[in-house]
Amino acid sequence: MSTRNHSQSQKVKLVLLLLVLIAGAVWWWFYQRGNLSNELAPAPERFRYQEERPLMGTLATITLFAESPAQAEDAFAAAFARGEAINQVASDYLPDSELTRFNSNEADVWFSASEDFLAMVAYGLELATLTDGAYDPTLGAMSHLWRETRKAGRLPSGSTLSEVQSISGWEKIEVDLEGQRLRKKHSDLRLDLGGLGKGYAAEEILRLLVQRGLPQALVVIGGDVRCGEAPPKKEGWTIGLPDYGEDLAATITVVDCAISTSGDTEQFVEIEGKRYAHIIDPATGLGMTDSLLATVVASNGLMADALATAACINPSLFSELSPSTEVHSRILSSASQQVSKGFPPLTPIGSQE
Repeated sequence: MSTRNHSQSQKVKLVLLLLVLIAGAVWWWFYQRGNLSNELAPAPERFRYQEERPLMGTLATITLFAESPAQAEDAFAAAFARGEAINQVASDYLPDSELTRFNSNEADVWFSASEDFLAMVAYGLELATLTDGAYDPTLGAMSHLWRETRKAGRLPSGSTLSEVQSISGWEKIEVDLEGQRLRKKHSDLRLDLGGLGKGYAAEEILRLLVQRGLPQALVVIGGDVRCGEAPPKKEGWTIGLPDYGEDLAATITVVDCAISTSGDTEQFVEIEGKRYAHIIDPATGLGMTDSLLATVVASNGLMADALATAACINPSLFSELSPSTEVHSRILSSASQQVSKGFPPLTPIGSQE
């Protein structure tokens, strides 16, 4: 198959499989615990409350509309506790996290997983297949090596890179949803959930707030945003977006969706005169060298978070997204921009009333 035909087939594959995911087994399994729709009777007057706390190595901000300070305080406490519980599952910095324990597991030995861990891994593997590895949750060995590389300021040897690449790959993980377990085919394979953990946490926090009767809420964890129903008397939530080389350049107004932004504009390192991002390029085992900023708008936080990473690695996958899909992207570089037809309209900052 020619490179052009292969690229085109991948674009078609992306559009079709995104739709399949919504009705697929992994999606159903993840959402069988209840969806985000709210069918409560119209609520009394509500007031805006906001709380910011450290979470998952960054700052998390929750904005919600509640009837009283007490209701808001209870919701904040439960929401941040849920976020901390997910961090205890997904962090590769915590020695006793579920992720750390799985990474220490031997090959071909089944690992009994929590619902949170299984949801993140299973969904991540589906997206890895979907993007042909542009997003891949099994690059933990590469991520660990790249952290050491950034600290040392020296590139690893070719043999070291080849070794970590050989033990990585989404096809080396087997998931048993019914048995709620998973296993790896190589003992040294390590998962890294950094590309979807924050998106999952934002998704789950909003779910919790909706279950508490607080659907008018906004959850922001680092570069991951999950918004619920519109605030009172508003069309939606106004979300600021950076431009390439700038902080906030424009806004979008959205409801009930997830937004994730990824790129190298803030987190990068220069080694031997070359600029590398914190995002791992699976093809090289090193940080990506193309300077990009990608924003993805999707129906849920898991998808937006992971696909923002994939958009940085392989922007061509997103070049022909149909407006009818549940994924829309905006990919910027110093010389160009690629915006899908369904991306929410941008309002430049300074032109707003």
